[in-house]
Amino acid sequence: MSFSRDKLYERYATTQALEDPGREEFSTLRAYFGKFLPREKEAEILELGCGNGNFLAWLHSLGYENSSGVDISTEQIERGNTLGVKNLILQDAHEFLREHKNRFDVIFARDFLEHFKKEEALEIMALAKESLREGGYFVGQTLNGESLLAGRLFYGDLTHETAFTWRSIRQICLVAGFTGVETYPQKPVIKGVKSFIRYCLWLMIERALRMYLLAATGDAKGIFTQDILFRAEK
Repeated sequence: MSFSRDKLYERYATTQALEDPGREEFSTLRAYFGKFLPREKEAEILELGCGNGNFLAWLHSLGYENSSGVDISTEQIERGNTLGVKNLILQDAHEFLREHKNRFDVIFARDFLEHFKKEEALEIMALAKESLREGGYFVGQTLNGESLLAGRLFYGDLTHETAFTWRSIRQICLVAGFTGVETYPQKPVIKGVKSFIRYCLWLMIERALRMYLLAATGDAKGIFTQDILFRAEK
């Protein structure tokens, strides 16, 4: 039997994406993405690779009713519909973006770009730029090839094709025509005693990694969290 990415996505919900909307706490989403939200609640927001719609559910709870999401996994979309998430669209992201130019104010893509080969990811970014209105921006989260956990994350999902660092994220955004590219670490969110301890431990590990990088290369600049956040302007 021949297997392809399409077959992997057919059963993505039952084999890989096991969380339900609400399982990923809205407080965590606010900590990571709240600073990227537009002021206008009427803004047109798109999420690429929306999965079962947890992020959209959070946006809708904040009053961003014009938020929609697209995903290629039938299982994921059906799960989101069952759970009452609105504005979920079953379609290939490339096709959807081609059909919706100059439409959106903000495009989010969480754990999305790593599922494409380099050429495909570059095409996605170029199409996303065309789908944004003037003054719009793209916000992404992707696995970090510079992290100590890069192998664990990359090989933990058979649909992963590419890993990025802050340098290559900046590179792909600029080549696609974006400007004002900014990258951020995705550090642990403090929500209580345990998470505060995790945060303190992470700061110690990060300092050690910077010292190692400085000793090895003479430059301590880097992002070492397991994921990278980035924002790019049209």
